[in-house]
Amino acid sequence: MRLTFIFLAIILLAGCGKLDGVSVPSCHLSSLWTTSDDYALQSGKLSGAVGIGADSSGNLFASGIGADTNQLFHWIVRKSTDKGHTWSTVDDYQHASNTSSFAVYFTGDNSGNVYVTGVGGTNWIVRKSSNGGSSWTIVDTVEHSFGYDVLFSQYGLQVFGMNGSSWMSRKSTDGGATWTTKDSYIPSGIGANASAQHAVVDRSGHIFAVGKGGTSEANLFWKVRKSVDGGETWSEADSYQMSSGKTALATAIANDAFGHLYVTGSAQDENNKQYWLIRKSTDTGATWTTVRSIQHSGYESRANSVGLDSLGNIYVAGFSNRVLGSLPQWIVETSTDGGATWATSENFTDWGSPGSPPLGSPTNFYRTQAGELYVVGSALFSSNSTSPWIVRKLSCQ
Repeated sequence: MRLTFIFLAIILLAGCGKLDGVSVPSCHLSSLWTTSDDYALQSGKLSGAVGIGADSSGNLFASGIGADTNQLFHWIVRKSTDKGHTWSTVDDYQHASNTSSFAVYFTGDNSGNVYVTGVGGTNWIVRKSSNGGSSWTIVDTVEHSFGYDVLFSQYGLQVFGMNGSSWMSRKSTDGGATWTTKDSYIPSGIGANASAQHAVVDRSGHIFAVGKGGTSEANLFWKVRKSVDGGETWSEADSYQMSSGKTALATAIANDAFGHLYVTGSAQDENNKQYWLIRKSTDTGATWTTVRSIQHSGYESRANSVGLDSLGNIYVAGFSNRVLGSLPQWIVETSTDGGATWATSENFTDWGSPGSPPLGSPTNFYRTQAGELYVVGSALFSSNSTSPWIVRKLSCQ
């Protein structure tokens, strides 16, 4: 159970959707989610996918973790060369033999290189492969830090995370050979901390990074930071709490074909109940409005990730806990009208599992160039005590 909650602590800070706002062929998605990958490093131990993306040739990669027989997590990367029909492990890495390592997010550049961020022991790590995942090297490491999202754009490669108690972004313009820290942000006050979780480039070329920052873990603000010069300098675009003095956390950001921005996360009310939250900006981050605030059931809900299909429909994935300390239930919501209304696209009861329905939490979306939509996460099947890494898929009809 301890490993389960270690993984949940990671996925609660994870979430993104790639290729949002990018022009792709129109694809009418099926309404039925199917399983593309169901994997465990060790049978009966916890595994979970956190990131997903593709290289410049269209090969899919999923990144995440798997626990071994010694209860240590391995950094895992899996690859599919046949549109998600089959998968194989291309990286099983431990930074040190007696410590856990966590792979978080993935990206590819225009030259066929692929990158995965995460943590090994207590070190921020970026690993790179230039041969389709056959071999990997560490291209960046920072002590006492955690690398979350990795973004490739016209400005180069950028990684977002935390350094000690500070929000941090680092940038490389030479394929990871050299790196420079560009943003190091922390609120004022004793015990203050901040962390960047995810970033996106909008249609105007502005970079937005989202995360958290506050004077303590009990008083965190939902944070959005913006750069108008390719990540060289940063300023605050949104700082939000649902209730003053209570915690709020932004987990992911996406932009649509109109340049509208959507940020997902969670926020506590005055009674410490946690709400699934979505905020939207229609003016490149100058102003924001809350378009979704809901508790799906009981004690705690959180929107982890946001993605868009080729028709502009919005997908938000997250979880809900019925009571304090319970395991989460996987939920995907969809909006076809820019966030005005929402409908449930999937939860685990749709899977038709006999007995107790499986539980879990989705962490990340990816839309392929063909328009297919993937979501990854971890399942927690109480009926047979398995906790596999899961990749789910909506295919074009």
